[in-house]
Amino acid sequence: MRIIGLALLFSVTFPAISLAKGAPQVASVQKEDIRLLGRLNVNLASRDELLQIPGLDALKVDALIEARTRGPLTSLSAFALDEESLARLSTEGPSTLRKIRPLPLEVFIAASASATR
Repeated sequence: MRIIGLALLFSVTFPAISLAKGAPQVASVQKEDIRLLGRLNVNLASRDELLQIPGLDALKVDALIEARTRGPLTSLSAFALDEESLARLSTEGPSTLRKIRPLPLEVFIAASASATR
């Protein structure tokens, strides 16, 4: 019963504390906050999946797809891809690419020194 009382007290007082002067502001999570982990196999990926890779535009994706129609790609050196794209692409093995959003989902921004005075 005490735990329920404490939880209720916390849920009522926390919003009041966050509104206090100098409390951090909350910013929404932007699309750029989504991170990619793992690699995407260019021989198995769809066009839409390839377009999600940072640094790949429609022209590069179309060139990759065209090249793999002649046979599986074994190297990506002929495509002049940037380092970020190369870090997320592979030519063999399963695709392990996953999108993650850093936790917490809300980003707290500290108030500036002039705002707290």
